[in-house]
Amino acid sequence: MARKLEPTDARGWLALGDEHTKRGAPADAVHAYREAAVLYQREGMYLKAIALYKQILVIAPSDSDAAKQLADLHRVLGLTE
Repeated sequence: MARKLEPTDARGWLALGDEHTKRGAPADAVHAYREAAVLYQREGMYLKAIALYKQILVIAPSDSDAAKQLADLHRVLGLTE
């Protein structure tokens, strides 16, 4: 039986994104990964958020919001030149 996904459960959203990826549903995967990334970002878990935005860009290379969020997080962490 599938567990109920809580809106604030980043790990749940991540798992859902992985399921959608395996199922071949890229738009659904991107949505779930974005939800997880936003939650991780709010919690200050920037490296996890960065990993998810990178994953989104693998699935949807033209996703400008993910690219912007990734750049912003790199700036926050001082990872820009």
